[in-house]
Amino acid sequence: MKYSEYTELIKDIPCTESLRYFQYKSYWPAIVMGDNGSSEIIKIPPRTVINGNDVGVSGFTTNAFKDNTNITDLIFTRLDPVFMGPVLFCGSFSGALSGCNNLRRITIPRSITIIGKGTFNNCNNLEDIYYEGSVEDWKKIKITHEKYEVEFGQQLPGMPVCEKIDERLVHIPGNDALFTANIHFNCNLMELYSSEKCVK
Repeated sequence: MKYSEYTELIKDIPCTESLRYFQYKSYWPAIVMGDNGSSEIIKIPPRTVINGNDVGVSGFTTNAFKDNTNITDLIFTRLDPVFMGPVLFCGSFSGALSGCNNLRRITIPRSITIIGKGTFNNCNNLEDIYYEGSVEDWKKIKITHEKYEVEFGQQLPGMPVCEKIDERLVHIPGNDALFTANIHFNCNLMELYSSEKCVK
């Protein structure tokens, strides 16, 4: 689906009210821990109210939406470096979308530089990625999908190195969907938030 068509389809849908948030300290942004409802479209608001305070929403946690087979769309605009840095579910944040096998569309902010192992595990129906950056920005993202391995044998006579027995590039499953989905570039993700309930 073209981004212009998607914008018209999504922009007036309100942000998801059943999201659960976590805020480490009162002056830090909030992060989403999951969804208490059964929403098909998860629209994470740029801001929310916690304990009467208006705070920014920076992203989501480990396993936030893991195995949620209801989700068809995940829309978010920001990943705050205080919590996640420029990393999408890498390291301790992996598994956030694993098992979301009905996920069709997702937005990815330009701040992402790494997409970690297993981020899109079993997201076999992913059709469209709406990316905030350019083609060049996308090519710079480190997507974990393979690793280089070398097997060594005996030390070579008179040399401080070992004989190379086997050399291979090993496929790491879990992000295959990124190589089959349509990627739309230079998307202004804030266009998806025309509702006053989402943007303050």
